Amino acid sequence: MAWGRQAIEDRARQLVSAFERAVTLPDPHLFAAALARDNAIESEGDALDGAALYRLDAIKGTFLYATRDGRYLIAYQRTGNDVHIDRVLPTRRHSDGI
Repeated sequence: MAWGRQAIEDRARQLVSAFERAVTLPDPHLFAAALARDNAIESEGDALDGAALYRLDAIKGTFLYATRDGRYLIAYQRTGNDVHIDRVLPTRRHSDGI
């Protein structure tokens, strides 16, 4: 199980956006919620290492997993039992990054 550079950058970008929004409003609960969501993304991504529900994407060898809250898609590849997470992207409905 490995998180790729781009997936880590996706998550960091989402946290930075949430932090900036929390400071601007100001509402520290926004950032606390973003941290909780990021922890959930990490847990769900790490769980892909075992038996996972997934669907094959249009890109050969890439699979998509929608997080339980429906806010993010985790794009990953499987090689045998190994999982490499490529991206963590907000769904169209939740593309505001929060």
